[in-house]
Amino acid sequence: MATTLGDYLASTRGQLKLTLRAAEEKTGVSNAYISQLESGQIQEPSPKKLESIADGYGVSYMLLMKLAGYRVPDHTTEVKTLRMQNQKLKSKIENAAEALSGGGA
Repeated sequence: MATTLGDYLASTRGQLKLTLRAAEEKTGVSNAYISQLESGQIQEPSPKKLESIADGYGVSYMLLMKLAGYRVPDHTTEVKTLRMQNQKLKSKIENAAEALSGGGA
């Protein structure tokens, strides 16, 4: 995997077989801006433009943000917490359903 944003964008554009002009049409971001990103001339790219490129290229917006040096939240803890809450709710629902079915017999 490419280690810089520019390398990653150039590699992805190459895999998609897009010229800079075709990339501009696909993303809505000027070919000059894309070229400057690929060459590393832009040090702090616009998150909105990264989002447009991610959508156009079909790649992860969060990955582009991370490669651009932006702080990207790690949602691992939140996902684990939600899974635990989901399991507890599922257990409560199962217990309530069991109590209701047992109470009607």
